[in-house]
Amino acid sequence: MIASVPRPACTSPGHAKCMPTIATVWHQRNERTHMLESISLANFLTAENIVVILGFLGGILTYLLNARYQRAYEKRQQTYQLLSRIFEDGPVARSRVEMAKWVAQGRTIDTDVVDSATDEVILSIIDFYEFVCEGAIARGTVDADLLDREAGGRIERYFLSILGYVRSREHTLTRRQSELGHAQGVVLYRNIRRFLKEYRGVDVDRLIRTPESSQLAA
Repeated sequence: MIASVPRPACTSPGHAKCMPTIATVWHQRNERTHMLESISLANFLTAENIVVILGFLGGILTYLLNARYQRAYEKRQQTYQLLSRIFEDGPVARSRVEMAKWVAQGRTIDTDVVDSATDEVILSIIDFYEFVCEGAIARGTVDADLLDREAGGRIERYFLSILGYVRSREHTLTRRQSELGHAQGVVLYRNIRRFLKEYRGVDVDRLIRTPESSQLAA
């Protein structure tokens, strides 16, 4: 058995055999980089700097919370301002009073063939609530929870009292659209319907599709 001869120590740094390999150089470079990063991080994370960082982060968090609170406050204020319009003098306020009388008397509007005065009452108050519900459901400019709390019951009572009117009007408009070659049916007051379903648990679409309701639109 031939004994292995140990490699002689390198005495000439410039000799090719004494040059470090690429892997060795890369490893040494990475070690130096990690060491410098550790030293830099350790020097940076002093108690004073940590306090500054936490203060900066706290400031950002406070700003975000204040901005969120301000947006919510402005949305509530806008909701109150919109809802107050039904108590001001004007078509919407007068329609609200008239509609409230109908609901109190148990009156329902079961067809869209009505006189102009009745039509004006319905369109004024229901179109107004459709606009408000659009802000709550589609645009996010109205506080939906506040709307439900302040006017949800009123919207539900008013809309259900004219459900036959809405159904009949949809039937009439759909027939006209069909005569013009448009097959898609007409759906009115989409935002009120969504609001009532999501916040009041009232499925208006199901009520409109009931057999008894269909007979009214025929």
